[in-house]
Amino acid sequence: MRASISTRIFLAFSLVIVIFCLVSIYSVFKIHRIHGNLGLIKSGYVRLVLTLTEVDSELRSYDVVLDERDPDLLTRSIRLTSVLHPFPALIRRHLGEASRVARGAAQSERIEPAEQVGLVELQRQLATLIARMDGVEALSGELSLAVTERDFERAADVQRRLKSESRSLRREVKRLMLALRSAIDDSVLRAERAETSSFWVVVALSIIAVLLSVVVTFFAGMALEPIRRLTDAVKRVSAGGELGRVEIRGNDELSLLAAEFNRMVEALRQRDAELRRSERLATIGRMSAQVAHEVRNPLQSIGLNSELLEEELAARPDAAEHPEALELLRSIQEEVERLTGVTEDYLRLARLPSPDLQPEDVNEVVLRLLEFLSGELDHAGIVLRTELAPGLPAVLADEHQLRQALLNLVRNSREAMDGGGELRVSTAREGDHVRIGVADTGGGIPGPALPNIYEPFFSTKEGGTGLGLALARAVVEAHHGTIECRSTPGVGTEFLLRLPLAGGGETP
Repeated sequence: MRASISTRIFLAFSLVIVIFCLVSIYSVFKIHRIHGNLGLIKSGYVRLVLTLTEVDSELRSYDVVLDERDPDLLTRSIRLTSVLHPFPALIRRHLGEASRVARGAAQSERIEPAEQVGLVELQRQLATLIARMDGVEALSGELSLAVTERDFERAADVQRRLKSESRSLRREVKRLMLALRSAIDDSVLRAERAETSSFWVVVALSIIAVLLSVVVTFFAGMALEPIRRLTDAVKRVSAGGELGRVEIRGNDELSLLAAEFNRMVEALRQRDAELRRSERLATIGRMSAQVAHEVRNPLQSIGLNSELLEEELAARPDAAEHPEALELLRSIQEEVERLTGVTEDYLRLARLPSPDLQPEDVNEVVLRLLEFLSGELDHAGIVLRTELAPGLPAVLADEHQLRQALLNLVRNSREAMDGGGELRVSTAREGDHVRIGVADTGGGIPGPALPNIYEPFFSTKEGGTGLGLALARAVVEAHHGTIECRSTPGVGTEFLLRLPLAGGGETP
């Protein structure tokens, strides 16, 4: 079974929420990475450049001392720098600070792997410079000793060596500063690119989320549209309008609700049809009783007087000279008998009592009826074939009414086979019902007429009253059974009566 509409709508809106959450998470992640790059530039590269700038400045200042050639000034400068501004120690301290900054920046989790590798390499180079400062400090000490001993030739040699080392250190420091500035430019460029790409990715994801929201909203509207149709249909039914069906395809709760609604509509149609039929039958019954009451007494009087007139005419000596009169009287009597039968049918339909339901053997009822009608069927040239299932359970039935309904069906079949034919009467058990079949080989019933054959006064036979099938249906429905007609024009017609079994379905 497919997921319910509420589940599908919930999943669709959950998808929209997930998309928006992904946009937010991606934005936060990118901002975090950009913030990491900016933090590296601020607390890493910039501090390193400033520290190395101080190293370069200290080396340039030391070069001034190393360029001094006057013994007195050199002696005074060495004494001052050793006390107030020890250049080698300051340079070592700055390089150590730069190494710590590089190490801290390299350990950050927010930098790119390539930058981390570059910082590790920078840290290694700074460690090399710090190691070289050991030699510079040793030469600086040797210079101080030579100046103190007034050995200015040795001092000049040490100055040259220190000058050479200072220049080498300055070149290395400048190279590192250039590398750091390049790294800063690369980091800024990466941050700008990341910002631009993040902006467009967020815009794209936001557009996708908005479009998905529109699609989900449209889908929700389409999914809930059947509710409006069902509501309109219910309003029409409650207002007494047309009982129209609602077609909703699918296998969700709305389609099931529509199916139940359609079954309800069909039940209401059947109920309305039954009410209209009951009203018509009640009206027809009242009219039939009134007409039959008004017509039956005059018919009896006409029949009695025609018989008396026939006897009186036959008793006259010249009766043989008036055969036409006798024939006319017999015709009058036949028509009176026919009309009397019609009035009896009217009264029977109008006054059909509630059946006295008792357990009955269907086969016995059928056999007694066919035995009664055997002469009539033989005279009409009809071959009777019975297929009665043995051992049928008893049904709840009023024998007299059931016999009357079957009599109408058999006589309808006989009249349908005017030139003779075959009548097949069968019984069988179908679940908790017994089926009685009456089939003929007559001309069949036209398709357009089938829905109306049980209506009172509707008949496909010339001169028919249209009461036989109406009475049969009324009897079957009073027995809580069903009647079904199957007919093929030119082949024949079969009526199937289904009656419920008695109590436990015991065999009588």
